[in-house]
Amino acid sequence: MFGLQFNDCNPFGLSFKFEGSALNNSVFYKTSIKKTVFKNSKLIEVDFAECDLSNAVFS
Repeated sequence: MFGLQFNDCNPFGLSFKFEGSALNNSVFYKTSIKKTVFKNSKLIEVDFAECDLSNAVFS
């Protein structure tokens, strides 16, 4: 996945789990993605500005 705009998603019930994903150039600006798992994923030039990443896992 390249250049996805997750900040445009409806926040109601929004949750993600990424395993082995490539999220290059994606945008999560001001998104509340608490407890999101990014396992074995490539995150090159991803915008996490002003995100709530409480308890997120980057492994």
